[in-house]
Amino acid sequence: MDFEAAVNGKVVDAEYDAPAVAPQLSLEAVKPRFLEYKKEVARIADEARALEIVDDQTRTLAVEIGTGAKKIARKIEARRKEVLEDAQAFISKVNGFCKLFTGPLGEAELTLKQKLSQYSAKIEAARREAEKKAAEERRRLQAEMDKAAKATGIEAPVIPPVVVPETKTTVRTETGGSSYEVKRWVCRVVDPAAVPREYCEPVKKLLDNAVQMGVRSLPGCIIEEITETRFRS
Repeated sequence: MDFEAAVNGKVVDAEYDAPAVAPQLSLEAVKPRFLEYKKEVARIADEARALEIVDDQTRTLAVEIGTGAKKIARKIEARRKEVLEDAQAFISKVNGFCKLFTGPLGEAELTLKQKLSQYSAKIEAARREAEKKAAEERRRLQAEMDKAAKATGIEAPVIPPVVVPETKTTVRTETGGSSYEVKRWVCRVVDPAAVPREYCEPVKKLLDNAVQMGVRSLPGCIIEEITETRFRS
């Protein structure tokens, strides 16, 4: 897609062809589509709170109420997705269109940061080289002066170290923008097996998967069999 044309609103594209009138998102307009479930939800909630399971009959009744709740919840979830379908499609289109702008801008910002860092590294390398040469020249001159002083029996003066100015790291523009550099240490894992245990975090999902695959003993873990009730409706 032509970026300039997109900016000027001259592109008609199936992917970004928004409706003439933007959808109006109103909770009040949506509420009536769920009212049919209101009484049923209240009834199930009241029955669940009031029920005491004391025999097989009330036990069966509990399952009936629970599976009924599951069915209603499934219907409400389907209705919720139906209501949000248009909104999600609109959101996707807006996000996709905005990426026409933010994508190139992000790439431009990353490219410029990389180039600035490379330039700063080049300048810093040159500064360190100049500093090294200045130190070497100072040592050479100091040695010559020490030799000459020793020959005449006097004490040679000490040549002060040459100070090479630090590389400028902050850049300011007339429009008020600026850039600056920070140094930070980072860590990259190249051999996961060699990382000390104190820097590792147990992952519950992986542990549960291992138990489901038949593992019954894991250091630092208690593997036990529990009983839980589920409804199938």
